[in-house]
Order: sequence, then structure tokens, then C-alpha cells
Amino acid sequence: MQKKLQCCNQFFLRRAIVCSGILFCFFSLFTLWDCSLLSQKDSFFSQEMFSPSMVFFANPEGFGIRVYQPENGKVQALTEDNDDFPYYSPDQHRLYFLRRKDTLNPSTQKTNTTFHVCSLDLHRGSTRYISEITIYTPRKDRKDQIFFVDQGRKIVVSPLNSYPFIVDTETGQKMPRENVWTYYSQINQYDLKGNRLFGTTNTDPYNPYFQDVKHIHEMLPQKTLFWWEEGRSIETIQTMEGPDSYERWFFGLAWSASSNALYFSQDSILYMWDGLQCNTISQGVHPFTVKESFCAKEVCSFPFFRLYSWIPLENDNEYLFAENNRMALYQDNEFHTINNSEFLGGQTKEEDPYYLFDHLVLLGELVYPDHTYILVSTQKTENVTPETIAKGNQKPDIIKIFNFHPTEIDGTIDHSLFFSNGSWDLTFQMQFLASPPQPYPEIILRYTASNFEGKERMQAAGRAIQWLDVYSYDPEQDMYVQANMKFPSLFKDIKERLEDVYELVIQSKRASNPLMCEEDIRILETKIREARSISRSN
Repeated sequence: MQKKLQCCNQFFLRRAIVCSGILFCFFSLFTLWDCSLLSQKDSFFSQEMFSPSMVFFANPEGFGIRVYQPENGKVQALTEDNDDFPYYSPDQHRLYFLRRKDTLNPSTQKTNTTFHVCSLDLHRGSTRYISEITIYTPRKDRKDQIFFVDQGRKIVVSPLNSYPFIVDTETGQKMPRENVWTYYSQINQYDLKGNRLFGTTNTDPYNPYFQDVKHIHEMLPQKTLFWWEEGRSIETIQTMEGPDSYERWFFGLAWSASSNALYFSQDSILYMWDGLQCNTISQGVHPFTVKESFCAKEVCSFPFFRLYSWIPLENDNEYLFAENNRMALYQDNEFHTINNSEFLGGQTKEEDPYYLFDHLVLLGELVYPDHTYILVSTQKTENVTPETIAKGNQKPDIIKIFNFHPTEIDGTIDHSLFFSNGSWDLTFQMQFLASPPQPYPEIILRYTASNFEGKERMQAAGRAIQWLDVYSYDPEQDMYVQANMKFPSLFKDIKERLEDVYELVIQSKRASNPLMCEEDIRILETKIREARSISRSN
């Protein structure tokens, strides 16, 4: 009996070992399959079946990458996850894209979002995770622009309101030594046969600094899809204008030389423009088409895919183009990217000599004089702290009025009539103050003279040191010059207000509860003396 039990135990033990071995092999294979992060699907199409006319795009609701075949009008799904920004490499027969993963943290009940760089083998239908991008989180509304370049080895990240940068596809890390501008010729959409460049603008006039804009030609918020051939006028394809345009968007464009058509996404719908009319294809964003060759002209190295706006100049078919950080000039049949030294006198903030400003917020044309322009930019937004809240977290960096009639000074591309580095709480006003009125209106800058030192309470009190400067046009110098002494009545009001502030400040200091720091008190005293002097002038 004991031997039978031993035999049974050995039998069941051997069965258990065999089953354990089978289960171990099964789970090993499953684990290897899962860890390899490969998802096998049916074959999509061979490399020989690929057509240059194919258009790759993303589903705007997060249902994967699609491919459109113009020959038969079919749209085919290539992936089913929340994928975006497709790029196809014909040499590798591989599709690159970004995949968004949302996972719920059980302990915090918060959703963790990660972005992975992926590639899809179109012959085998297998998807491979390459790297994770941790240095930047693309916007959920898909308004950022992200492009694979250099056969998928690098990624150009073009945030909506920030400076573009390069990411290494294999590591997901930023490549600080790479010059993003060298890849714009791969990103810009150019018709080599027709010598046409396609682009979009996102013009959003930001006027918090202006008390009155009647001396500036009206600029409505608008988004424009256009094409342009050098030496000709800019032609509009689609425009979204007015307050309603804030909620609308162009989500990418792609020129197809094979189809001789432009594909673009407007309000998450993919369209095809054949030069005459627009036809609806499908829901879709960020279309991509394969380019057989790239444009080598200087004009193709300027980011027409992310323009702020353009302004027509004095002569027909000449333009000033502007994006968030740079500007370019098309004049005398030449396209020229403006460098810092010839426009701002070499006040370069970055190593890049073509970097002009941190964030362009207004580019417009004055009503008078003719062909005179105004530009306003802001500094990079600082981290929100009690100190920046007391100051305001944004201030004008540049206010410039200019034309393109340079003086004899060597190296300048324009003539500056007015230039100011912004101050906190600044407002800008153009108004006819002189009697009789002069040909040009006066410029009034109102701002806070405080240096915002001391504790938060003292920084807030510094806002009370409100000052103004008046500028009048001097025809001999052909520019605006400070003219405070010509307008004593303005400074009489300033003097009275500052004296009231000073009385409160001194009372608080005597009570051992000072409102202002010592430096601001000295500034306040100086401005009171200056206002008294001006108010007594004739």
C-alpha cells in the first residue's frame, strides 16, 4: 500500500513538473511577446505596393493612424491606439509616430500620461516602441506641431508658443547642439514644379498695452492657409477670421507632388485642394506625404508652417514675414532672413544671430504715416511666484515703430522712428497733444517706475509709482524724441498723485510698518521732483 502511494505521488509529481514546465514555457513566451512590445497584425501592404500619392494622417479622436489612397479613394486604418504625427520612410517601409498612453494610478486616482516614439513595420504589421518623451508633453488639443525628419532619426518639436527644438528618436532626449532651422526645408511644403510655397498664419493681436489703437490699422484675429510664389502676390486658400477663429485651427498641411494637390486639416477635417476647390476626405489631422526632394532656397528655411502674420510693403508683391521669434523680408526680388544686428543693433539674447524677440504679440501698420509699422514683443513668461505676481508675469520686451527707408548708417535694414524696452504695467497710447496738431501723433508711455524690490507687500505698493513719458516726432532727426517738458499739464496731475502716495509711505514708515522699500522711496522722491519741475515749465 505504501509503495502504491509512493508511485502515485511520484506520478502526480511528474505530472506537476511537466505541467509546470509547460506553464513556464507558455508564460515565458507570453512575457517575451509582451516585453518586446510588438503587436502582430495582418500584413498591410508590401513595399512594392506603396504609392507616392498616399497620404498618412491621424484620427483626431485618438483612434490611430490612417492612410488615404487617392487612386481609389479608400481610407485604411494602420493603427488603433491614440497615435499622432505620422511620418513614412520609403527606404525602411516603416511608419513613425507618437503614441499617447493614459493610465490610472489606483492610489491617487489620477491619470498618468506618457508619450512614446513608435514605428510600424508596414509589411509585417508590427509596432515597436522606440523611446519615451519626458522632456515635453504635447498639447491634448493637438495644436502643437511635431515632425519626424532625417529618415525618422530625429523629431522637430514645434510648440504652439515656444521655441522649437530637436529630439533624438532613439533616446527621446533633447539634442541641444542641433540647429532646428536646418530641418525646416524638410518641413515646409513646397511645390518644386510650380515654385509655390504653402503656409499658415495664426495672427492673434494682443493689445493689453494699448489704451487706444485707432492709429493702427485694424487687425482681426485670424488664421490663414495660403500659397505664395516669389515675385507674386500672396494667394489665400482658406481663412478663419474674427472672434470665432479662436476656437478654430489648421492642423497641418502636406503638398503631394504625385497628386499635384495640397492636403490640409481644418477643424480636424482632412481636405484636398486641387488649385480650384477643396474636397473633403475624412476626419483627420497632421497629414504627411512623401517628398522626393526638398527645396534648397533660403525661403524654404523660414518656418512658413508657423507664421504669425505677413504685412504688404510699399512696393507691390513685397512682404515682411514674421513668426514667433524671427522675421524675414522679401524686397527687390530677394528673400532675406533678418538678423539681430541689422534690426535691433545686435541686442542678441541667444547664440542664434537671427533670434529677435521672445514672443511676438503684435505686428501692424500705422494709419499715418504711410508704410510705417509697429512691433510689440514680450519677454519669456517667468515662473509664477509671489514676486512675479506682484510685478505681473509678462512685460513688453520691445516696442518699435519703423519703416524700410534706412538711413546712411551702415548695416541697418530699416529706419527706427521709435524704440523702447518695456517696463512693468506699461500702456502705450498715440494721441495728438500738441496745439496746433503736428503731422504725427504723440506717443505716451505709462508705466510703473518701481524696481520691485523688497517683500511681496512692498512690491505691490511699488505699483503706485506710476509715471509717464511723452514722445514727439522730430522732423530734423526723423524720429520720436522725449518731449515731457512740452506738456506740463500732464505732469501736474502726476505730481499730485505721487505726493499723496508719498504722504502715506512716510506715515507708514514712522509707524514702523513701512509700505515701500528704501529704493522705491528714493525713486518716488526723484519722480516727484521731476514732476514738479516739468509742471512749472511753460
